[in-house]
Amino acid sequence: MAETDSMEILESSKPKDKTLELRNWLESADSVMEPQVLEKMKEFFSFGGQPQVAVSSIVENYRGLAQMSNLLGEWLAFSGMSEEEISKTVGDSVRSHITKIFDPKKADTIFSEGAAPPTWLDQMILQQSARSMIYQLSESHRNCLMLNFCLQKISDRGFETELGSLVSASSYYGVFNRAFREHLLNLCTLDEFSLHQALPEFKKICCSSEQTYLYSQFVINSLYQSSSSLKNLKRLSQELEGEMVGKGSSIQNLSFHLSGLSNHPNVAAGISSVLSAQATNPGDIVKLHNIYTGENPPTVQFLRNPQFLDILTRDLFNPHKPINSNYKSKYLSLLAYASCVEDGSSDRTEYKEALRALEIINPICMENSFGSELQSSMEEINGFLSIPVVAQGVLHWIRANFANPDYYTISSTTSCIPLHLELLRGVISAHPLDHPVVLEILMIGFDMHTSWDPVMALDFKKTLLDQMIYLVRYGYLLPVLQVIEGMKVDQSLVRHFILQVLEMIEPPYSTTFLDSFLRTMEFSVEALRATREFDKKKLIQQFLENCSDHPILANPHSQLKDLLTVIG
Repeated sequence: MAETDSMEILESSKPKDKTLELRNWLESADSVMEPQVLEKMKEFFSFGGQPQVAVSSIVENYRGLAQMSNLLGEWLAFSGMSEEEISKTVGDSVRSHITKIFDPKKADTIFSEGAAPPTWLDQMILQQSARSMIYQLSESHRNCLMLNFCLQKISDRGFETELGSLVSASSYYGVFNRAFREHLLNLCTLDEFSLHQALPEFKKICCSSEQTYLYSQFVINSLYQSSSSLKNLKRLSQELEGEMVGKGSSIQNLSFHLSGLSNHPNVAAGISSVLSAQATNPGDIVKLHNIYTGENPPTVQFLRNPQFLDILTRDLFNPHKPINSNYKSKYLSLLAYASCVEDGSSDRTEYKEALRALEIINPICMENSFGSELQSSMEEINGFLSIPVVAQGVLHWIRANFANPDYYTISSTTSCIPLHLELLRGVISAHPLDHPVVLEILMIGFDMHTSWDPVMALDFKKTLLDQMIYLVRYGYLLPVLQVIEGMKVDQSLVRHFILQVLEMIEPPYSTTFLDSFLRTMEFSVEALRATREFDKKKLIQQFLENCSDHPILANPHSQLKDLLTVIG
């Protein structure tokens, strides 16, 4: 009897609870504007709710936020803003507010009662700005069911390439696999510069976890073994390995297994020792040298591990840490072998030429002479600079000097630096793939704090800037421009760079170039305004007129627009 009474009490309390829940919903701000308001009112009546209560609830809690937003938009239009600017401003504000107040638990209630996904979701994912917001939210709320559903829908709609950089998306095989496939197909056909630009996003998706890394490496290595003509595949595998190592992941055994190196324990032990210590030692190098100069050597691809070759070259050309002369010939021979020998070929001509060049150039670099002694060796160094492995050694040698604070003495400005910069120009002209390394070395010198007086320091930076301009002459424009844009230096230096570039370029200009170059010009607008030479002023004027329809110049408040008026 007591149990029956309890059940009756519970049953009678359900309508009251539901009525209270529905009334609270009707009393929420702007409930009358919600699409489901009629259904909620009918449900409220069905549980005994009074019509006058429902009407008063929605009327008293009407705020008109949507209408006020429309009114504000009309005011903005009246102030002179374009429709596109208003739409962007409102959209950015809404998305920013959603990002701040987003509650994943409330979002997941959409699926809590087995209801169908809201119709507005399909329209939402067609907007790039809305998808960007979803990506941002999904990175912060990886366990949110609604956001994960959105990611799947976005992938199904054909936007899988956008998902490549999302760590959260890699948790779903279907989403990850589609994004991985699209990126891989694209990367295999790119040139060096485009590949360099696209790599960060590819590395992010593939290295988001050990599972995605293993899957990616297995696919890439399988494809490379079946079609080794696609050289970019090997490069991609090495890039992914370097990314994981940079994260501190221990993936050496996995990499050795995928490449087949684990089947050659002696070679694997030698390379592993160097990679683990981040330095060479005579025992490992001699052992590797003997294996590769003996009968039936394993594939040279094992030696072409980028990290291993970088460490080997760095140690050979570091004048501050010389290698024992008793073992140097083994070091040089192994480096030449790794650089020049091809599997299955008995032709050792290129190897012998590279070894001879290394044997001549390495002692010059290790002596680290300056002044007339270095000047007398310049012709010999330049003569071998066309050999890639020699160029790499010279770059390591110059980097070691540029990174050494003792290098920046008064005497070095005349005895060493001009000669080292001449060698860098030689590398720039002969080896396009080494342009990133040259730029990195120049930035080491640019960022070095010296004890020179301000005038001398400024002149040194201008000299380094001239080498960057030399890089631009050989096609390495956008990376140099990105570095210049990020510099916080004297405006006169940036003005010098801008004028030099303007003398080299002509329309049509890419959007990427204009975006970066015009921002750089805005930073130095005062220095550009002070230009006195007529021909320089004409260059600036013609360039600005040629790109007058760019958004930066179309902005009536742009200082560059004012600059065009002043110069004109």
